[in-house]
Amino acid sequence: MRILSFLVLAFLITSHAGAAQAPASLGTAAGLGGAAVTEARRADALAWNPALLGVYDGPLRTTSLAALDARLIPGGDGLKGAARLGLLSGRVEDRRFEFAGVLPGASPDAELQLRWVAVQSRGLALTLDTRFASDVRAPAALGGELGIPGTDADAQEDGRAARSLTSVLAVGRGAYLGELPVLGRVWTGAAAKGWWVHQYARGSFLADLPAGAVYRETALGQASGLGVDIGVAGLATGNLWYAVSASNVYTATFRPGSAPRARQVDVVDAAGGGVRFRETLSPEIRSDDPDPERLAAARDLWEETRYPSVIRAGASWRAGWGTLAAAVSETLRTGGLEVARGEPGRTLAWQNPAGRFRASYGWGGSGNVVSAAVSGGRCDRRWTAGLRRSSRGGYGVAFDLSLSDWSCNLEAEGR
Repeated sequence: MRILSFLVLAFLITSHAGAAQAPASLGTAAGLGGAAVTEARRADALAWNPALLGVYDGPLRTTSLAALDARLIPGGDGLKGAARLGLLSGRVEDRRFEFAGVLPGASPDAELQLRWVAVQSRGLALTLDTRFASDVRAPAALGGELGIPGTDADAQEDGRAARSLTSVLAVGRGAYLGELPVLGRVWTGAAAKGWWVHQYARGSFLADLPAGAVYRETALGQASGLGVDIGVAGLATGNLWYAVSASNVYTATFRPGSAPRARQVDVVDAAGGGVRFRETLSPEIRSDDPDPERLAAARDLWEETRYPSVIRAGASWRAGWGTLAAAVSETLRTGGLEVARGEPGRTLAWQNPAGRFRASYGWGGSGNVVSAAVSGGRCDRRWTAGLRRSSRGGYGVAFDLSLSDWSCNLEAEGR
């Protein structure tokens, strides 16, 4: 029942509101964390390392629909509390999240990625997904009123909130370069992606209760951007793989279709006790706006509507007992669409020889993360389920039910 409610919640959020920068951990990438930079295959490789798209042995085709990667599941109480301030959709006292009470937990933070379709034919792959992320750090008294965790007044992250909802279309191509001295077999690849920002908002809490004005944000929509990823992968020996990839080595943003607006939330005391909230929307913030503070906030928000640039490097060793992989991840340039905290900076992972079971441990960056995944079905139908636990106190799940996965001879690993 809870899983069904969460699936409904994911569709509800992605159809209405506001993306974490970490790639989707679906299919062959599930349970591997950052180690997927060497281990992801088929369409799953598009986000982690496009060079891996070229790794196949004979005909290879993959089709998957409606795969879900919920890296951080929000609690029902947290969703309802954040909805009262409009921190999820921009509308105070939003009742669409009332049903979410069946989900345990008070955290409103979420990282969801719904991959509508993923298709690969040999070295060419295409994916279309929608990503939602929210990050809320409310002051203590206000958080208590809303039923969400509050932060101490002197906390470094005190008093901020952000949300993002984007749709991303990516197309990638991998190619085999051949066998080179020292490097062994080498593959390279590149991916181009465009994103449409349905909503991106960033704000700060002005004061704690019982003050009147408690929160102010700037939000925009109908913005777009594009990015380019590149990657290299190699098989140095029959057992040692290595890879380097860089996401968003080039990015560009385009002016929003509608001008940003400022939104302020004030406290209104209810007659029967308790607290109600009221919001006030400013006119559209245009280039001739007389308020320099609002104008600066709008310009900064537009400049931030991009994904961060991240470089990943990894190596893996394959033996009869399975594959041991290690990877590092470093952010080269931040981006505003990095609403939630990123992937761990270091990862160790293991998978069994058949790739049916995968587990990883990541640390650094966003904290510690333990992930595991299992795959069932045959080589022409691989169904994957994964579980993720982070030191932030949240759980994540992943489901990927492929329609076709013609990779029965994939184990040959090359051409």
